[in-house]
Amino acid sequence: MPVDQSEIQELCTDAVFERGQNYYTDGRIHERRRVGDHITATIEGSKLYDVTLSLSEPNYNPSCTCPYQGPGECKHVVTLLLSLSDNLPEDEG
Repeated sequence: MPVDQSEIQELCTDAVFERGQNYYTDGRIHERRRVGDHITATIEGSKLYDVTLSLSEPNYNPSCTCPYQGPGECKHVVTLLLSLSDNLPEDEG
């Protein structure tokens, strides 16, 4: 199931989407793994943050270890979702 960029934009604010795009183009994803529909990644911000999501859940049911408390999803989740819109990692399951 490919991830559509318009779906990603609906999950966050415009500012967060732009920051997530910058993180993605800057190559801040250190690791991505896929087991079935479950994706995990480590994204570099001010620290390394762990992001998880499910391709089979509504709105991907993401979680991130960063302290973001704003509306919608954080830039680390956006970064991972943008990487999945380009290509899904091989299923290791």
